[in-house]
Amino acid sequence: MSKGKVCLVIVNLGKGGAETVLADLAKQLAKNYEVHICVFDNLIKQDIDPRCRIHTLLTFKTPSILRLLLIPFISFKLFRYLKTHQITNIISFLERGNYVSCFLTFFTNRFNHIVTVNTALSQWYKKGTLAGIVGRMLVKLFYPKADSVVCCSKYIAAEMKNLFGVDSQKITTIYNGIDLEKIEKHQEGNTVIDSDVYTFIHVGSFYEGKNHLLLLDGFSQFLATSRKANLVLIGRGYMRDKILARISEDNLLCSHVIAPENVENQYAYMYRSDCFVLSSDFEGLPTVIMEAFACGLNVISTDCISGPRELLTEPLEIQKKLSGEIEIGKYGILVPVNASELLCSAMIRMVDDEVMAASQRNSISLQKTKFNIKLMSNSYDRLLKF
Repeated sequence: MSKGKVCLVIVNLGKGGAETVLADLAKQLAKNYEVHICVFDNLIKQDIDPRCRIHTLLTFKTPSILRLLLIPFISFKLFRYLKTHQITNIISFLERGNYVSCFLTFFTNRFNHIVTVNTALSQWYKKGTLAGIVGRMLVKLFYPKADSVVCCSKYIAAEMKNLFGVDSQKITTIYNGIDLEKIEKHQEGNTVIDSDVYTFIHVGSFYEGKNHLLLLDGFSQFLATSRKANLVLIGRGYMRDKILARISEDNLLCSHVIAPENVENQYAYMYRSDCFVLSSDFEGLPTVIMEAFACGLNVISTDCISGPRELLTEPLEIQKKLSGEIEIGKYGILVPVNASELLCSAMIRMVDDEVMAASQRNSISLQKTKFNIKLMSNSYDRLLKF
């Protein structure tokens, strides 16, 4: 008896969070199905299970100005591939992947479209900007046409219904999973971390949304209290030089911030750190916090839209947003967005209050199995149609 077939669609297989989720999901699905991965370009930085077939839809680089205009063309190429290989189930990731997948619904209803939403699109597509206007229009045009819209957080699920008009019957919340076995296997490796010094760590791309400048401002204030700690920054991105320039302007930061280049194994660094800090302006459901849980780290995060509150507090008050204070959650500390003084306060509390930190680590050790990749895969499995 032949296996059922599933196609995962994404722009490329770089080092981002959505790409990691796809790679982990593909590995799980490949145990029971024939898995195909269609990408728009051949950038591959993920470890893809050898049972999966990777197909590149475009043979040329796409200029930014043409990316939206090429949606019909890429969609037609995808259609031909799916038809040739007799695939009816599509799981798409990130906006362009979702647009291309849903465009198929304009000329055929032969596919089961599962669209994934891994970021707060209300924050990604800001009101009053051309990109925001176009982006919101495309989401409202394409996403309601999907058979299922999988949201990585409850906040995003509410946003899909209330802001973008997706039928609530189509919306499912599935928390992104992490491959605990893979993370554990990668705990060994060479790092530049001094085990005798308390270490904060941030893992994430260098771009505005991650707000590294907030993190550096808060850490500089922390160091000014004469407390000793180091901060490790791991990631790639176009703002890296700007962040390094900010570090070079501050004598305290120069001595206590480490930003190693081209890190292939972030988990070795995470295992040897003490506390993960997320300084983002917005997220979806930050996979990196779950990875921090798996590595046994304490966590400090901005109370941004969306995800950190769902991961760090219990019971969940989904609409609550901090202002003027920090919140000690069961699994970590939340601070208001863009508040460097309060981020500094959270760092001080984490270092000084060993009882609280130990209590949170104990809770985290019980919580991390909730995000096992196998649970996520089982949830997707129920959405497939053969």
